[in-house]
Amino acid sequence: MKEKRHHSKIDIPWQPRHWLHWLLVGTVWVISRFFSAYTFRAIGKWLVWQLRDTAVIRRRVRVAEKNLSLAFPDWTLEKRRLVLEENLRQTGAFFMENLFLLLRSHKTFVANQEVHEVGDLDYIKGPGPNVLIVTLHCTSLDSCGSLLSTTLHAEHGPDVVYRKQKPDVLNYLLYRRRMAYTTSLIRQEATSEIIDVARDNDQRRYIWMAPDQDFGAKRSVFVPFLGVPAAATLTAPVRLASRYGLCVVFAEAQFVEETGKWSLTLHELKNFPTGDVEADAAKLNEEFSKAIRRNPEQYYWVHRRFKTLPSGELRDYS
Repeated sequence: MKEKRHHSKIDIPWQPRHWLHWLLVGTVWVISRFFSAYTFRAIGKWLVWQLRDTAVIRRRVRVAEKNLSLAFPDWTLEKRRLVLEENLRQTGAFFMENLFLLLRSHKTFVANQEVHEVGDLDYIKGPGPNVLIVTLHCTSLDSCGSLLSTTLHAEHGPDVVYRKQKPDVLNYLLYRRRMAYTTSLIRQEATSEIIDVARDNDQRRYIWMAPDQDFGAKRSVFVPFLGVPAAATLTAPVRLASRYGLCVVFAEAQFVEETGKWSLTLHELKNFPTGDVEADAAKLNEEFSKAIRRNPEQYYWVHRRFKTLPSGELRDYS
């Protein structure tokens, strides 16, 4: 059995400027001993609704309003308002749910998650080419991520490509928690490490990334996404899959209010990639769009998804 590896190691932020954050973490840790994840979700929904008129929340709400108007121009104002309100609550639930996850074992969630496999995915659980798992930023992303190792029968779990978060204490806690169910954690900008994993033939690797956000024009092509005819779309996933012959699987995560379970749905992208970068990027956006339309309230609309214009200028989100 190979030794478990973790790239891009993060040291504990122990400096005095982080002590207040650690005090808050300790307080939440004590509270998490007495309440369930469902209670934390409910607190998040209630709290964000009470704070909806503060400057920080209003700024995020404006971003979400702009995104929804661009993504669904055919919707009525009333429908967008209702989706926005529920999305605000789900985003609050997401933050409190993640706090709970950071301080409790991920095994707590494995027992209460559902996995749905569309098509025959048994062949990706044994020997074969490395697998690229693409997903989107939704409000249950980390919760469902804890189940991938068990689902794929991987030796240690997926290799997760991640983006540094702020503050440093939060970034460290995310790193520590994800270590529990991953083979490696690789910073988004560590291209050489991602390539090393993609071409590793000593064991089957599962690279997990969420490339649905706007990363600027430099590494992107402009293809349709929801109601936007030219949205900046990252090309790294399709180039990686094409160059190293990766099998591509789409993972869709959500929290199902009716059952109280976190649901993960997996299906293979057939005949993908094709070698046409723009067409493949558009195909990925099509998959993302279908998933978002099924559950628009749980997409991460507070990110400025359509900020980069084909001209290179930035869209005004103010």
